[in-house]
Amino acid sequence: MIEKDFHRLDQIASYKHKVEPMVYIFKLILGILCIIISLILVIHIFCYLLLKVDGRPVNPFLNNMLEYLEQSKVSVIATILFALIGYYMMVAAIKGNVRVGMRVLCFTFYPLLPNETFVNSFVFNAILMNLWMFALVQFLTDMFQEYIRQTSISMIFSVQIKNMYFYQWFLRYNIFVYMITVSKLMFDNYVLYRAGLAFVAYTLY
Repeated sequence: MIEKDFHRLDQIASYKHKVEPMVYIFKLILGILCIIISLILVIHIFCYLLLKVDGRPVNPFLNNMLEYLEQSKVSVIATILFALIGYYMMVAAIKGNVRVGMRVLCFTFYPLLPNETFVNSFVFNAILMNLWMFALVQFLTDMFQEYIRQTSISMIFSVQIKNMYFYQWFLRYNIFVYMITVSKLMFDNYVLYRAGLAFVAYTLY
């Protein structure tokens, strides 16, 4: 804790010598773009996975867009967009793993810190990332069932795994999707709360 406070104070003291305005402008634009993408994905989750009428999704949403592009003359754009969505969710999951990790109350087990990460922390987080990568692929197949239908990955996750004795109840009633949605909303509230505290501290001091 003392080292972190010293590093923070050192950054504040040398702020005027290290600041680069264009970097912060780029981060602002990137942050706004990420917020828009996240909102679109949340809307898609609600419209396609959570809200259903007579057992069918309310609206395919992004599936329709990808299928429309797939049937057009620029079908390669659909593949690129699908890959970009997957990469975006993977980067978001990695960021969440680095930011939260194995945090329990005031303690963090196996943290990832710049220039201070131990080998056992690195190996543990690498194993953890390998574990949630399977969940991410399964989540993507659920989100884009109509677009990736009749593919090998759809047969594996949407047919074989969904009919396994242990997992079928969780997947049939979207238990994992509800857990992901609730955890995202909780983390969003946490981030907004921390941002509010930082803004209040900035205005007071």
